[in-house]
Amino acid sequence: MCPIWLIFGWLNSLFNVMCKTKVGLLTEEEKEAIEGKRYAKGRYFTPLQDANGNWVLKIEQIKNNKNIDFWWVKHLPLIDYKPQQMDKSIIVDVAAFSGLFLFTGAEVAIESTIFEIISKFGVVAVLWFWLKEMKEQMKNQVKGFNEETEKLRNEHKNTMHEISEIHKEHKESLNEQLKAKDDIIKQLQK
Repeated sequence: MCPIWLIFGWLNSLFNVMCKTKVGLLTEEEKEAIEGKRYAKGRYFTPLQDANGNWVLKIEQIKNNKNIDFWWVKHLPLIDYKPQQMDKSIIVDVAAFSGLFLFTGAEVAIESTIFEIISKFGVVAVLWFWLKEMKEQMKNQVKGFNEETEKLRNEHKNTMHEISEIHKEHKESLNEQLKAKDDIIKQLQK
C-alpha cells in the first residue's frame, strides 16, 4: 500500500507537468500598449503578472490575434507561466465559494473518497477562477469602451466645430453676396 502523501506528491507533479502553460513575455511598455485593446471580435488583450513579476500574455490571445496593429505579439518570446500564489486574504470569499458548491450541485459527503472531493473542488475552483478572470476581462472591456467613447466624443466635437466654422464662413459669404445684390438693385432702380 502506497502512503497517501506519496500519491498526492505524484498527482501534484503530474498536474504541474500537464499544466505548463506557455505565455508571451511583455515589457511594461508593451503591456500598456495592448491592455484592453481588441485582438478579435469581442475579445480584448488582458496581460497578467506572473509569480516573478513579469507581464505576460496568454498564448490563446497571441494565437487568436486578428488585429494587424498588434501583429507584433505573435513574435513575443515564450516562457512557462508561473502563476502568482493565491492570496490568503480571500478566505473571506469562502462563503461565496460554498455558494458555488451549491450552485454546481457538488455535494461532499462523509463517504466520499478523497478523489471525489478533489474532483468536485476542482470543478468549483475552475468556475471560481473563470468568473474572476471574466470579471477582469469585463473591466478591461469597459475601460476600452470608455477610452473609445471619449475618443469618438472628441472627434465628434472637433468635427462639429469645423462644420460650425464652415457654416459661419458660408453665412458671411452669403450675406455679403445678398448685400452686393441689394446694392446693385438699388443702383439699377436709380
